[in-house]
Amino acid sequence: MAILLNTKTKQSITLRNPHVFGRSPISSNTLLNDTNASRVHSSIHWNSSYWLLQDSSTNGSFINKTRVTKSIMKRLKQGDTLNFGDLNSETWQLIDDSEPKSMLIPLDKDSASIELTNVFVLPNENAPEVTFYLSPEYRWLCESKTGTVVLNSGDNIQTSTGDWYFVGNYPVDETCFVNHFHQDESLTIKAEFTVSQNEEHVYISLTIEDKIIDLGRKSHHYLVLVLARKWQEDKINNIQNSERGWLDKALLCKELIITEQYMNIQIYRFRKQVASFMSEATILPQPIKRRFGEIRITFDDVNIIGGAIL
Repeated sequence: MAILLNTKTKQSITLRNPHVFGRSPISSNTLLNDTNASRVHSSIHWNSSYWLLQDSSTNGSFINKTRVTKSIMKRLKQGDTLNFGDLNSETWQLIDDSEPKSMLIPLDKDSASIELTNVFVLPNENAPEVTFYLSPEYRWLCESKTGTVVLNSGDNIQTSTGDWYFVGNYPVDETCFVNHFHQDESLTIKAEFTVSQNEEHVYISLTIEDKIIDLGRKSHHYLVLVLARKWQEDKINNIQNSERGWLDKALLCKELIITEQYMNIQIYRFRKQVASFMSEATILPQPIKRRFGEIRITFDDVNIIGGAIL
């Protein structure tokens, strides 16, 4: 994440994309107190490779003490100094010019901002209320009891312990799938479950195209097994794909004798486990999907070996 440092006050700010400087508290991400600064003075943008400054002021913006041409974007480099309004205004230095990240910013100023990577939950892993994850289209999704929505910069997220707003960084020409996979084909994900007779041990392996991922044995795999059995049952009964495998969450919790909060913890752990095997450039569909009051797995095929003899 790119960081600007105020060389006088030692205040540091993390650049958003875009990041607006000015005297207007409504329009600006960083307020300028100098009387020579305009209400919307200038903005800094990320173009997928580097940062650019665009001046829109009356009195000008300066990079390394040289005034930039108004409305012309000027590249910024690490170590550059910035002044807004005149050279006697406070000096800001770009001490980090790395790319922006999608973040959660707390409305409570005492809390730290959170950089989003892979799968994340609020308020914490032991009491998940809201889940964040990337879609294959490289958009951040927010999942809660009310449903799943695509996040846009500025969206508010409410939790029982505090409120946040989302700052997104969506690369313009980002390729969603690279490395082992073909870009022009849909990914086929198959799941194989190996289950002990007493069902105490559930092993899962995933096959994604020609790549096999061994997830081993985890306690949260039994929940996934129950969902997989429902998916298999619906397939045998020729239920259409869009409706296959859905289970009522309340009935599922009753069957497994667990609370919904504990179920959410297990879902999070499975999602996080799968995500840990993927590279940052490989974004898969979430293995577990929700809709209001219901839940299902999203695999293309399921094979279950072993389990209790009924």
